[in-house]
Amino acid sequence: MEEEKGYRQYVLCTLSRITTFDFSGVTKADRTTAEVWKRMNIKPKKAWTKQNTL
Repeated sequence: MEEEKGYRQYVLCTLSRITTFDFSGVTKADRTTAEVWKRMNIKPKKAWTKQNTL
C-alpha cells in the first residue's frame, strides 16, 4: 500500500486530525501538500437534489 502514488497525501487529507503517520510526525508542509494533492486528484461530490432523481 505504501508504494501507491499519493498514498500519504490521501490519508492525510482524509484523516485531518492525525498527528503521526508511518512512524513520523505530520508537519504543516505535509498538510499543505496533501490539500493541494486533494484539489488536483479528488473530484468534489455533487450535492443531492430532487432534480438528480428525475
